[in-house]
Amino acid sequence: MMRWLLLALLPQLSTAVTGQGPRGVHPINERYIAVADSSIDSIIIVDGHSGGAVVGHLVLHDRSEDDNTNSWLNPISLASCDECNHIFLTSNQDLYAIALDRPLADMAESHDFSSLSNAAVLER
Repeated sequence: MMRWLLLALLPQLSTAVTGQGPRGVHPINERYIAVADSSIDSIIIVDGHSGGAVVGHLVLHDRSEDDNTNSWLNPISLASCDECNHIFLTSNQDLYAIALDRPLADMAESHDFSSLSNAAVLER
């Protein structure tokens, strides 16, 4: 129930910033959801058991370009698998692979997404 409420509210909350808001959703497991959000040019990990708390994030652009939204990736969708050391992300321009130090499923199992913020964005 909480997951559906969160997914219903995310578009209204994030489009107030800039962009089109959450555009891609990837369930990691029953508890955690990866969301590609174009309004903040990021991938966020949401905890569905904690009222939709953001427990991990990766900003997809160089932080020195925060004010230049033309340099943002503007994610459309994302996908991964239980054993993948990558998150695959599409934008209007390209396909990207986000190199992870370990799979999202492993991060979810340990309840630790802290390494996500250090992931590398690779253009394919």
